[in-house]
Amino acid sequence: MVRSNSLREGARDGYHGSAILSATQFGLSAEGPLLTKGSFLLSVRRSYLEPLFEAYKLAYVPYFYDGLAKVSYDLSATHNFSFVFLGAVDRMKYHNDTYTNLRNNSIMMFTNQNKFVSGASWRYASGILYSKFSISRSYQDFEYFQFDIFEKPKFNSMSYEKELSFREDVALTLTPSTELSFGAEARRIALSGHLVTNVLFAEYKGPAIKIDIDQRFDSSVSKYAAYAQLLQSWGRFSIAVGLRFDRFTMLNTERNVVGPRSSMTYMITPVTKLTVSAGRYYQSPAYIWLMTNPYSRDSLTYLRADHYIAGIEHNVQDDLKASVEVYEKRYSQYPLSLLRSYLVMSNTGSSSLGDWGEAYASFGVDFLKSAATGYSRGVEFFLQKTGTPWYGSLGITISQTRFTAADSVSRPSSNDQFFVGHVGGGYVFESNWETSANFYYSTGKPYTPFGINHWDKAKELYNASRIGDNHRLDVRVSKTYEFSSTTLVAYVDIQNVYNRKPLESPVTDYGVNPPVLTTRSEIGIVPSIGVRYEF
Repeated sequence: MVRSNSLREGARDGYHGSAILSATQFGLSAEGPLLTKGSFLLSVRRSYLEPLFEAYKLAYVPYFYDGLAKVSYDLSATHNFSFVFLGAVDRMKYHNDTYTNLRNNSIMMFTNQNKFVSGASWRYASGILYSKFSISRSYQDFEYFQFDIFEKPKFNSMSYEKELSFREDVALTLTPSTELSFGAEARRIALSGHLVTNVLFAEYKGPAIKIDIDQRFDSSVSKYAAYAQLLQSWGRFSIAVGLRFDRFTMLNTERNVVGPRSSMTYMITPVTKLTVSAGRYYQSPAYIWLMTNPYSRDSLTYLRADHYIAGIEHNVQDDLKASVEVYEKRYSQYPLSLLRSYLVMSNTGSSSLGDWGEAYASFGVDFLKSAATGYSRGVEFFLQKTGTPWYGSLGITISQTRFTAADSVSRPSSNDQFFVGHVGGGYVFESNWETSANFYYSTGKPYTPFGINHWDKAKELYNASRIGDNHRLDVRVSKTYEFSSTTLVAYVDIQNVYNRKPLESPVTDYGVNPPVLTTRSEIGIVPSIGVRYEF
């Protein structure tokens, strides 16, 4: 959601806006009062990555457009009406002007996407009662496509989703220390699409698997949800307990689920807070899995995750806060492939193209079953200094994520990273100069190496190797010029100062004989010079 009351109060003082122009992006925004009791906000952006990608001689260029519009109006002291529209257009442009570009692009899956959502809400707030009714309409379409080394179509998936949603949320203050909140939602989704693919891949010591599909699908489904939560406080101690109900009509098995959850907070001291929470969360399977392969409607059910979290937050001083959080998430009923005994659907995606066709499984071409298990556990540390002239933050996450597929072997998730860290900060000078720097470091993700020959990969080695560690340093220097009613900010921003290209999981290049594992070219240093004009 866009800013509400704080924006509205500020906008009544007059019209405000900004324009951003940099080497990678252009944007305009405006906000201000609407009549006597309202406000508006408009924003549009367009990326300009083409020169940067061409400078690195990459074979493809992503670009996007997005826009935002919001209107908020106070009908009375207790009633408020708001309307919001969001839109985004994402495109991928490829260049097959050389054989090298053609070969690199042939092992990639390109995507074009359009997303639009509009919604209106009516909010009532008075005394002990808060109520908000919302209605929204959304549309999104996805086109995924891939061609072979001869530029012949190899894979194409078009899908369209239209959704109409109604939602009501209520919060009721029963006593100064007791609050009851509840709500309900109903959604109607229209799904359609067309999937065309003709791919062949092989397993080591196994038969070649051919996927040859030309299928259209069209269906309408419904989703319903309801929740209730009771919050009770006793001095330093507070506890919340709740339930959530979900119903998904596209499933032929378990359509209804109920997830309990609870949390406890204790103020150890006025500046130190302990929080413990646990809950069961359900997620419905992806629409495309159920549409492409009707068998999956009988074999798939809700994905289940049990969360256990404990954390301590301490305000060292007014502008310095530290926190530590330990968590464990236990996954069950996770979809796995019956065609490929090593594959869990959490490891699928376009990044795995060329590696046994895992990416194609994410479109539902495999026979799936809700039988995989897994876990994710870790600890997170966060330190933040706000205010001026110094500010900064430090974040560290140590974690492990593993899944067990149909062959009963526990393997690292494709997104498993043992260590992810960030440290950054800046300084604001009295002369309106500001400088900042951010350093990022992460250990490598898993990938599957070749087996004993160069044509196939051994499933026994699935996700057994890891890419190297990734790290980069970003710096930024800006100067603010303040005029009577406007502000101009000029800046120089350099991402990846020492020009270390990030390491990505390698894919199989079948354009050479024998095939080899290869890593696509990535962007190194990204300099940007820009200005932001606020009026």
